[in-house]
Amino acid sequence: MSRRCALGLIALSSFGFAVQSLVVKVATRGRFAPMEVVFFRGWLQALGCCGALACHGPVARPPARWFGDTRTEVKWLCARGFVGFGGICFSFKAVSMIGLAESQVVGTVSPVFAAAYARLFLGEPWLALEKLAAVVSFAGVALQFGPESLGARGDDRRHALGLAYSLLGAASAAGAHVLVRLLGTRIKVDWPILMLYQAMGQILLSGVALVGFGERPRLDPSPLQLAYLGACGFLGFFSQVCMTRGMQREKSASASIMRLSGLPWSFLFQALATADAVEPRTVAGGLIVLVAMGIVVYAARRKAPAAAAKPVAEYAPVEDKDGVELAGTFAIADDDDDDDGDDAAHPGDVEDDDRGALV
Repeated sequence: MSRRCALGLIALSSFGFAVQSLVVKVATRGRFAPMEVVFFRGWLQALGCCGALACHGPVARPPARWFGDTRTEVKWLCARGFVGFGGICFSFKAVSMIGLAESQVVGTVSPVFAAAYARLFLGEPWLALEKLAAVVSFAGVALQFGPESLGARGDDRRHALGLAYSLLGAASAAGAHVLVRLLGTRIKVDWPILMLYQAMGQILLSGVALVGFGERPRLDPSPLQLAYLGACGFLGFFSQVCMTRGMQREKSASASIMRLSGLPWSFLFQALATADAVEPRTVAGGLIVLVAMGIVVYAARRKAPAAAAKPVAEYAPVEDKDGVELAGTFAIADDDDDDDGDDAAHPGDVEDDDRGALV
């Protein structure tokens, strides 16, 4: 896969996620509970993953191996599914309460959380530039709350709560990203297995979240509402596949820039397809957050040479006498790049064999 194709997939996934947010907005205004949408999305994503594991040649395997080959894989995949659920859960809840653009602006600060988590859990340096980006980005987020969020009116409290959910979604997504990086040197699995566990988290935990949020499921959806649910599930699965494959082949700094392409789509969809007005403070906050993300990307480029000097673990399959892969071991690689020019400092940048790190 060429670099241009990888960046195109990431841009396409950002557009798909923006459309998915619009569908969630419309569906929840039709009195669907956000966690009900998460539940249906999980089922459709699970069906797509099972279809890929059953029929897609490069990743096809017997059903007995759909959930991982070792206990270590299962343990870490479950952790990834749990943390990833938080990002989807809180993001969908936020979209149901505030404008698409506001939700996207707040959610864009996820890399700032990721940099702080990497310092706490991975021992990576937290550069002064990243600290500056944190201050700048949260200034943009604070601008979204506005003085009325401190008021006593119900609409004001709902707006503030929606922004808080969006911030929790960004923090959860950052946690999933750091967990991916932590696991990237330990476990590499086929992408449908990763997404299958993510889908299982949505299916199993959405009911708990529904009760926790005090929501009531709608048991009599119309054909149009079922179409919304189907569109949400398809967009989620399609966009996740594009993001996974693109991120596997592109350096993280360039990929982060391309992921920001979803922000203008959110502004456009809110202005044209919803009743929510685009506030000037949302535009200003979006510009501030974009500046902060530019600082994060620049800081990531400065970190890259140091990270490239570290050895990484490579997956080595263990086969039985008939050549069937059973499990895997890991060997330390000393070179920075493989024969295809992939960056060994980013375990997600793997060869075109459909086996990737947990992204």
